[in-house]
Amino acid sequence: MITATMTVADILKRYPNLLEVFVAQHQAFQRLRNPLLRRVFARMVTLEQAAQIAQIEPASLVQALNQANGKPVAVTPPIEPSSPQLDPAIPPAWLQFSQISYLLDVREAQATAQNPLALITPATLALADDQLLLLRSSFEPVPLYQWLARRGYQAWAHQHTSDDWLVLIGRFATTETQPSDQPNPAKPCVVLDNRGLKPPEPMVRTITTLKKLPPVSYLIGVTDRIPVILHETLSDEGYPFESLGQIQQSYLTLITAG
Repeated sequence: MITATMTVADILKRYPNLLEVFVAQHQAFQRLRNPLLRRVFARMVTLEQAAQIAQIEPASLVQALNQANGKPVAVTPPIEPSSPQLDPAIPPAWLQFSQISYLLDVREAQATAQNPLALITPATLALADDQLLLLRSSFEPVPLYQWLARRGYQAWAHQHTSDDWLVLIGRFATTETQPSDQPNPAKPCVVLDNRGLKPPEPMVRTITTLKKLPPVSYLIGVTDRIPVILHETLSDEGYPFESLGQIQQSYLTLITAG
């Protein structure tokens, strides 16, 4: 009998025929077709967490797998999640844009079946108590939340696009940690709060700040509205940028310096 606490890797090892059943449940499970991705991620993720990542009901997934495996089960009440549930609509009180100090994008590592924790671990250890890490992931990293909480960190996730999740990570308590012997893979990030300013002041402040930043760093511009003039100027000046959407009724623009 398959249960919600079993890992995806264990299920597929015992019942390889269930791969197509996983894939049929949600497009998020398409990545399980890749043997490398399956080897790295499936062993870390329980069935309950996999359902959370795919945003489907864990009990329904358990039932579908058991039925496909010839072991139909009665419909059960929804499974109470064992990991912290982060409200996607309400940012927590500790989230302050001004404290974002580093940005780490693990989407390429995920796509090439590397272990993201090898990057996330030194990046979180480098955080001071008043600093936040902005993590970009191709899916909501549900198993990461418990891993972080056990080490004294808190996290909040926001879905930017279907394959781009923004996860803010910071310490929730002052704890002594051993510094990592690995270099910090995250890139320095500066936040420029332009809320309450009228055009063209946000554009002027942003360009002036960008010219002072070192290469291989980022600037996040925070505005009350979509900064059309800023985006046009950034294109003219040759600065790579992208919109990160709206969070806390503010628009975020990510700009690469240098």
